[in-house]
Amino acid sequence: MKRIFILIVFSLIYQSVSAQNNFSVKGNIVTKEDYPISGNVIALTANDSTFVKGDFFMDGTFVLNDLPNQALIIKLSSLEFDNQFFNINFEKESHVDLGIIELDKAGVQMDEVVITRRRPTYVQQANGTIAVLIENSSLASSNSVTEILSRSPDVLIDEEGQISLFGKSNTLLYLNGKRIDQTQLDLIPPSNIKKIVIIRNPSSKYDAEGSSVIEILTISNTAQGHQVKLLQNLNYSNFAGANTYSDFNIVYNRGKLSTRLNYSLTQGKDRHILHTTRNRLAEEIFIKTDLTTEWKNDYKNYSKFGMGTQYDLTDRSYLSLEYSGFYEQLGGEQISSNTIEDLMNVNHYQSEIQRRDLFKNNNYSLNFNQSLDTIGSQLFAGGQYSNFDFTAHNPITEMSMENNQIFNRSLKINTDLNINIISAQLDYTKAFHNQSTMQLGMKYSDVNNNSVSNFFIVEEDNNLQLVEALSNNFDYDESIGSVYLSYNSQLNTTLKYNIGLRSEYTRYNLRLSQLEGLEIKDDYLNIFPQLSITKIFDDQRSINFSYTSRIRRVPYQRLNPVLIYQDPYTSIQGNAESIPEKIHTFEVNSSVQNFNFRLGYSYTIDPFGGGAVRGDDDRSYILKRLNFDSKHQYFASISRTFETNWLSSNNTFNLRYTDIIDNQFDFEDVGSRPNVYFYSNNRIPIKNWFNNEFSFYYLGDNDEGLYQRKSSWNLSWGVSKNFLDNALKCQVLLNDIFHSVRAAGDYSIGETDIYFARKWNTNYVRFSLSYNFGQLKKDNYRNTAVGSNENNRAR
Repeated sequence: MKRIFILIVFSLIYQSVSAQNNFSVKGNIVTKEDYPISGNVIALTANDSTFVKGDFFMDGTFVLNDLPNQALIIKLSSLEFDNQFFNINFEKESHVDLGIIELDKAGVQMDEVVITRRRPTYVQQANGTIAVLIENSSLASSNSVTEILSRSPDVLIDEEGQISLFGKSNTLLYLNGKRIDQTQLDLIPPSNIKKIVIIRNPSSKYDAEGSSVIEILTISNTAQGHQVKLLQNLNYSNFAGANTYSDFNIVYNRGKLSTRLNYSLTQGKDRHILHTTRNRLAEEIFIKTDLTTEWKNDYKNYSKFGMGTQYDLTDRSYLSLEYSGFYEQLGGEQISSNTIEDLMNVNHYQSEIQRRDLFKNNNYSLNFNQSLDTIGSQLFAGGQYSNFDFTAHNPITEMSMENNQIFNRSLKINTDLNINIISAQLDYTKAFHNQSTMQLGMKYSDVNNNSVSNFFIVEEDNNLQLVEALSNNFDYDESIGSVYLSYNSQLNTTLKYNIGLRSEYTRYNLRLSQLEGLEIKDDYLNIFPQLSITKIFDDQRSINFSYTSRIRRVPYQRLNPVLIYQDPYTSIQGNAESIPEKIHTFEVNSSVQNFNFRLGYSYTIDPFGGGAVRGDDDRSYILKRLNFDSKHQYFASISRTFETNWLSSNNTFNLRYTDIIDNQFDFEDVGSRPNVYFYSNNRIPIKNWFNNEFSFYYLGDNDEGLYQRKSSWNLSWGVSKNFLDNALKCQVLLNDIFHSVRAAGDYSIGETDIYFARKWNTNYVRFSLSYNFGQLKKDNYRNTAVGSNENNRAR
């Protein structure tokens, strides 16, 4: 730690001194619709075009600092436009500002730059970060952000709906720099998203709870006027039926005030099925269980809404206030059918839960941002309050057929859940003229999770008899305080580094009514170092090495040890003794021309897991949460982007090897073998008539020490056409054409062999219409004067 601190201090002193004689060039490339371009900026000597320095830019803004005082050629390259060249010198000014380079709607730059290729959907950097460009793409007409992620490279969604990246165990979600959970993810209208950035090796700025980060950036319109976006989707599948998604967005900007309002509504049917077998084949304990659980969901009223306003205090500062929430009323049934065979009989059990669920959420956030200078220094302060309220009063009907006799009984589950979250954060960024930045920040969050679950037997006179063994009052409090330091700089023009340190202090307290008088509490301090080094050989070749250390805390409900009813012989149980898992990841990323290569290793201590363990009854099983001893994972990948006049193609091939080690529980070790993942997205225009888009992924069989997971794949095809000067967009999507997406596998614990297979409503046809109207007018002032004052440039 002392060496790290000394290195940062001396580097800051060196950078501050060297910045006094620094020569730099900067500029900004945008479209007329305010779409930012991604690409490379390279400085070459004017006499012989020798490489001097280069960098990658994501949002149209490029800066090259610490340049020599001589005549140079600035080369701009991208998949989105032909190479562009600018001659510059520093005779009059030491800081050259090329100003705003604007592209019109057709993709033609007004004076210099001509676009000859389509805008790519996926842009990848040498350090493994991938940007998925949503705005004005077919992905903007998706029903949800989760759907977009399921169609993105490297992103995996497991059988419980958890989002992760290939080779990474836990992924955090961020919206415009603020962390959100998966519930809040569903509040974001896809049509409001500019891009999604998939960060494989996050810096210390991000919470340590994730080994990777997905950051969603929304569209920010600063132009004056108003704009309205309407979207209507109709989905149909033979598997689930029909559902609709309607979305309305309005932006109104006047003077210093910017306002946004959005509302969406989902209605209709959804469905998914889980088939499980649990077999004990030894004669003395012989039993075979065949269980199918079917969720038939009826979205009665799935409303999501939000509004936000931003007021520009000055030309360098703003204050914003935002509200978002949802109201989700769910009906339908959960039907379980279970056949149990032993040496004596074959018995049948069936249960049906009538869903009467209501889930409400309200979020309030207040942010302040102050730009401190013209090179990127800024101060950010923000606070957020969120409330989640869930109620369910679900009657259950059971029917059992044992020894040719039929038995019936009625049950009821009443659940009330309330979660309150308060968080505040402060971030300070100091930028130096030589392209170095230092980030300091702190964050505090406090969570209270209270749930009451009462399980009743309905007697013949309709009186409710409480079953205390299946009822519980769960109260959980957690607070996390964190501070971080991150520093980006370079040792020379081709060698960059990022070093960071994050510290988090966690305290929690768990109280259960079934364990009266007992409190489960703990507190712990963790420190997470992070390092990234990038070597740039030339504009076509670079290599990056990174190390990150992260933590994954136990989800609240997984700490609850009280049994939760699923069917007469299946229940779910948390584990109050669960502990966080800790992950250490080493990764090398390299870019060679249009190829990107990745090689990595991660080591996880106390990884999360689970399994069906035998209950008190020989026929019953409990789905229990566990911590294994360790997990080793090796991964490698190669990706390639093709861009021609008739094809835009992004392709990724991944390979990983996973070994989970268990020395506590009675899992059978099935060995490990490599797991293959291939992803391809291809866009093919048919003249000026319409656009075709094909996407495909294949996730192969995966043996990972304790679990064997079966392969899954998806082939989808979409066709779209724009009308009325691109104001009206029509799209047809055939998703998962062969209904081949599944989560299936097997494992053995104790004497029981378990197989599971889950299918969702992924095979559907979608008809989509989107229409934009209104007009946003911006100040089209372009500043191309060398060394002009920052205050005279358009924002």
